[in-house]
Amino acid sequence: MTEILQSIPWSLTIPIAAVVVAWLLRQPLGELIGRLRSVKGEGAKYEVLFGDQNPQTLPKPDEKILNKTDVIEAFKQIPDFGDSEVRENLDAVYYYLIRNGIVTKAALVALVSAEDTLDAIRALYVDLLYRPKERPLDPLAVATWAAFLFRYHKEPAVMDVIVRGIIGSPEYHQKHALENRA
Repeated sequence: MTEILQSIPWSLTIPIAAVVVAWLLRQPLGELIGRLRSVKGEGAKYEVLFGDQNPQTLPKPDEKILNKTDVIEAFKQIPDFGDSEVRENLDAVYYYLIRNGIVTKAALVALVSAEDTLDAIRALYVDLLYRPKERPLDPLAVATWAAFLFRYHKEPAVMDVIVRGIIGSPEYHQKHALENRA
């Protein structure tokens, strides 16, 4: 064994060591590589994104991290509900925003300004939950479904997840159970 190791040129030791380490860590490393979505950059600066990350979820050092006061202020732009509804559900709203990748004030402002995203969720709430067209959204709908749609974009698979989530809600079952009795 010693003779084999001594016969390997120095220039090959690092690549061989990398292969050995990769083989030893193949399961965790394989999972990590499987989740790899993109690598950008050059020189010493690289940005690595995995499948469960989104650039919106990774705040830059100079960005302001979202707080509950930001949520109250930003949600005033959405005419579907009042300030009191936001305050009553503030902890849950804040939790779902963070969970769905809205972690900076800039991302929150972009979300509440994304009329196409809000309109898509409004349409689903009117169609599936029979909410009034004038004010179909509530703060949790924005924090949960609009934030999810905003983060992952309006693709068929994303819309399918949202529709399934709404159809699985107690509100949907309650309203459709009444419809089926009639």
